[in-house]
Amino acid sequence: MNSLLTRLVPGLLVAVFVTDVRAATIELRADASVSSSQLVLGDVAHVRAADAESTERLANTLLGPAPGPGRRMVVDVSAVRNRLRALRFDVATIEFVGRSRVVVTGEVARPTPTTRPSPRDEVPDWQVRRAEQILERELERHLQHRAPDLGLVHVEVRVPAADAPAVVEARVGGYQFTGGGPDWNEPQSLGVRYLDRDQRVRQSKVEVRVAPLPQVFVARHDLSRGHVVRADDLVRQQVPKGDDGITDLRLLVGRETTRTLREGTVVSPDHVRAVPLVRSNDVVTIVSRSGGVAVKSYGRARRDGGLDDVVPVRTIDNRETLSARVIGYHEVEVALPGSAPP
Repeated sequence: MNSLLTRLVPGLLVAVFVTDVRAATIELRADASVSSSQLVLGDVAHVRAADAESTERLANTLLGPAPGPGRRMVVDVSAVRNRLRALRFDVATIEFVGRSRVVVTGEVARPTPTTRPSPRDEVPDWQVRRAEQILERELERHLQHRAPDLGLVHVEVRVPAADAPAVVEARVGGYQFTGGGPDWNEPQSLGVRYLDRDQRVRQSKVEVRVAPLPQVFVARHDLSRGHVVRADDLVRQQVPKGDDGITDLRLLVGRETTRTLREGTVVSPDHVRAVPLVRSNDVVTIVSRSGGVAVKSYGRARRDGGLDDVVPVRTIDNRETLSARVIGYHEVEVALPGSAPP
């Protein structure tokens, strides 16, 4: 039996990135067997982290080549730690518990072609999710050619757990989708053809949901700060999922930009505001009400404000600062003690 260090170093993939995984625990298994050509951390250890994303990222970490069929190798804690450190994981936040090493055996292919993968409860969730992510990415590419009118889409794929290991191993060979359409907005079942590790044709049935990304408004040209937006300043465009864009034109036209927007910028809610009726340093009319009597005086606004906004106003006569509610263009109201609320 060779150690992981002597077996894995020649075949390590080079990956330079910084990974933030907090409060993770790694516990080597009592033993492990693998059928794939590459060994990942989830094959040899129980991985637990603060959240599902961190757990999956650690479990998918490539350690190196797996042992061939019928061969064995030893993976020890120090080798795993060194590998994670080389991949820029912060090993100070990772706790290693339990065993100090695990023996990994390469599975021998069974002679019968009808052998099925492990049932669902024996396939780890991270492996199912990895298969789904692979097919989601491949289906997006497939739809770009088959249904280009959809534009950018969000794809969800559900893979039967028993098929997940074969789907993951076949990723280098490519995938061919059959069935589906023409209404891609409805949930559908698709067939996926691919070659397994023994170069045999396999086919899986997967459930998919395809949703075109909404069209949001982007700046047609540069818009300066304080510009009052017109309809012809904007154009609809699909953007990747996660951009906080606006789909309703009424929420933009007639409002004022709060910053300079470059051509092509996705306009989000914090990029616009109602046009202020009062601007900082404007001379405004102060309406003071008490009972049925209204007295007018003048002051200077200390901050911009739209309708019903409360802004500080400094009176011109005695330079007293009041809190006043904007009630109109260059007009604010102060409620005196004992007066009815507006």
